[in-house]
Amino acid sequence: MDLVTAFTADAEAALAVKKEVTMITIDVQGAFDILLAKRLLTRMTKQGWPLPLLTLVRSFLSDRKVRVRLEKAITPEYKITYGTPQGSPLSPVLYMLYLAELLSQDTTLRFKYADDICLYRAITSLDTNIELLI
Repeated sequence: MDLVTAFTADAEAALAVKKEVTMITIDVQGAFDILLAKRLLTRMTKQGWPLPLLTLVRSFLSDRKVRVRLEKAITPEYKITYGTPQGSPLSPVLYMLYLAELLSQDTTLRFKYADDICLYRAITSLDTNIELLI
């Protein structure tokens, strides 16, 4: 709700001075499933996270296995080599750190929560907004 409130305030202020507001929303499908652990750890190292936390994240994302149970049938175990555990409260945080470099390029007009991203511009023309967003 905080992100919606912030965007609404920005949009109302822009419209009050006759600017055009353009917004693009993105929902990254399967975002948690595609996270690459080595790339995340490299990015976290560049971000300056301490070694004990990097070790914890490496352990959290390593040696994971999955199997499916449907009624009495259970599949064999399969090794998971990438992605974050579904349903874990840590997964959205790790995904945000994974994309931090991209989203920090222009922090004034980007909102993000986990795999949902909103980009917007408020300039005097629609064409300029589109050029800036792309």
